[in-house]
Amino acid sequence: MVKVLCFDLFSTLVDVGSVPLSIGRMTADIFGLEREQWNALCFSEQHEICQPTEAFDVIQTLIHSHTPSMPLALIQQAVDERQARFNYALTKHIQDDVLQGIEQLKQQNYQLILISNASTAEVQAWSDSPLAPLFDYSVFSCAVGLKKPDAGIYQHACELVSVQPAECLFIGDGGSDELAGAKAVGMQTLLMTRFLKNNKAAGQQAHAGVVDGEVGSTMEVLAWLVR
Repeated sequence: MVKVLCFDLFSTLVDVGSVPLSIGRMTADIFGLEREQWNALCFSEQHEICQPTEAFDVIQTLIHSHTPSMPLALIQQAVDERQARFNYALTKHIQDDVLQGIEQLKQQNYQLILISNASTAEVQAWSDSPLAPLFDYSVFSCAVGLKKPDAGIYQHACELVSVQPAECLFIGDGGSDELAGAKAVGMQTLLMTRFLKNNKAAGQQAHAGVVDGEVGSTMEVLAWLVR
């Protein structure tokens, strides 16, 4: 019996990629890179997400691993605009039905835990997000020193609410092999397809025999649970 719902954050509940460019330009565009190139850097081991970090240090490390001559002034500009995009995504860009779906699940007395791979700056605005008060706990890799798909981060979430993995359902877009990691520790898994148009690779990974079902929005999760 599912008692706890564990949600991924980025590309599951919020979509940074669709934040208006008027808020801040894409980092890849500022640096003159293909967006796929920048995304590859962000998901590389160069991106420190398992300890607290400073935003400038993170972006400098990533871009200098690709282009060592990138000027510091341009890096600062990229840091500022990237921060604006992430802050906006978490506070101003959450769609109404996403909130309604989470509220509906909360009303059904499910415990809700957020489990997110993120560097410090990426979740800086979480406390101001309308989603934040709906979750019982938020587990960020930069705060707990663990990241998906490592078993430890899922086990940590279970320990917070004193349940076994079999009593948990993990919902996410599949990035960072998160669904495979959840399945490996004994959780049920749901693929959230809402933003997969912006994350095709994650969608392909998510289908590799580790998905118990698919939903297109948070509003569909309750129906899946009581099916």
